[in-house]
Amino acid sequence: MKNIIKLTLVAILFIAVQSCSDVLKTTPDTSADPDEALSSKAGIEALRTSMYSRYQTHAMTTNYMLGPEAIADQLTNTDSRNRFRGYVTFGSGFGGTGFGYWYYRYINITRYANVLINKIPEDVLDADTRKQYIGEALVARAFALHNLVRAYGYAPGVTPVTGDGSGWDLGVIIRTKPSLTTKNVTYKPRKTVRTVYDQIESDLSTAIGYLQVQDASSRAYITEAAAHALLARVYLYDHKFSEANDQAGLALSSTSAQLVQPAGVATMFDETAGINPGAIWQLVIDPATESIGVNDALSAYTTEQWNSLAPTADVIDLYSSNDARLAWFGSCYDDVHSATVAGCPAHHPAISTQLLDPDDPSKGHVGLELQKWNAEARNFADDVPYFRVAEMLLIQAEARLRGGFGDPSVPLNTLRNARGLTNFSGTITMDTILEARRREFIGEGQRFWDLKRLGRDIPKVPSQQAFNPNVPDFVPFSRFNIIDKLPSSQIELSEQNAPEDSVLIQNPGY
Repeated sequence: MKNIIKLTLVAILFIAVQSCSDVLKTTPDTSADPDEALSSKAGIEALRTSMYSRYQTHAMTTNYMLGPEAIADQLTNTDSRNRFRGYVTFGSGFGGTGFGYWYYRYINITRYANVLINKIPEDVLDADTRKQYIGEALVARAFALHNLVRAYGYAPGVTPVTGDGSGWDLGVIIRTKPSLTTKNVTYKPRKTVRTVYDQIESDLSTAIGYLQVQDASSRAYITEAAAHALLARVYLYDHKFSEANDQAGLALSSTSAQLVQPAGVATMFDETAGINPGAIWQLVIDPATESIGVNDALSAYTTEQWNSLAPTADVIDLYSSNDARLAWFGSCYDDVHSATVAGCPAHHPAISTQLLDPDDPSKGHVGLELQKWNAEARNFADDVPYFRVAEMLLIQAEARLRGGFGDPSVPLNTLRNARGLTNFSGTITMDTILEARRREFIGEGQRFWDLKRLGRDIPKVPSQQAFNPNVPDFVPFSRFNIIDKLPSSQIELSEQNAPEDSVLIQNPGY
């Protein structure tokens, strides 16, 4: 019990420092003893649970899934609903993307992942469990680092040829040591994107060796398959196409997840049916015991409460009438207030929609909403799949198209057939893959990152431009705020206190 109390004190310290910074304060704080907190099995398991609970936040649910879709051409605001409006009108102003979450991710690295990686005593847990927890933490650190570097930097070797970011190669800070208190925190400079990717790939390669025990099919936790899946994604960003293809294959062969066939597509995101059958790693939220604030809820933004984000006509037009994924869409309706929602811009001839006003057909039909995040279990709770079987297939298709060994049509058509479509006819191009990714990952936060890692401009559509006349048709890849702004407080604190070789450098244009 004493150790649990100590861990509670540590948790309080975690909360207290979240508003500070990555480098934190300059005065020591030793009010909690992390070594004592980690000296019991219960304490270690509580810390592991806390690491996973960090994903139940706006940063890793609603913002992670919906923000990148609204910045690009996938989602737009409905009439008079302004939540996420800054993302929808991105390109009209000078703010960053808002995807970095500097404080959140570094706290997750230094006060959770790094503690489990470095501080678990050898004599408290059995050897296999200890390796498992260290492996999970290595993946968690790599996941946080990748989310940081793709927000605050460019993909390896992909920088603008003009503009403020031309040739810019700085990534983020790498922290590999634990920091439960502030007494040993040091200032560190940003590393190059290449160095950060090397660290991520090293962490994941090490983790794979640790995760070959336990939890083989417990997909609510990080498993060996999840490590392969993240490494496949990272290699794709890194233009290591043979390796990306191989790791995606290993993820598929080591997971209990299955490619959902047409009959199951409609319910694959329904939590009442159990974990998503196609999810390799999924954040599972129990609405009966875990608090889901409405401001953090995916469903509140898409199907109930505010209904502020709806699919664009541009993306809905990509679905053919026999596509099983049309089951992911329905008439815009606010379930909380039992009312239809006006201003959803997309329609599809294969989906019947009701009239906005049955007494006045001239007002037209209700548009479509995205129903992946329906909170079927209620209490605004939706599970969040971070990696799915479908992504591994599309990684293989892209990797093979761009130089990896194998026929790209095989994984592409495997997914198409599972969505009720015939084999693709014609020449497979990068645009073919990108359209396939748009259809499969609508509302799952992939679109903006796909365009950015390829060095492409970010397209905007008329329904997004309607909210701000300054929104361009395309946000150029060369525009400085394609990469996010480091927190000003971090820059100032670093400039005031860090050694000359460790001062943080702000991204260009800010």
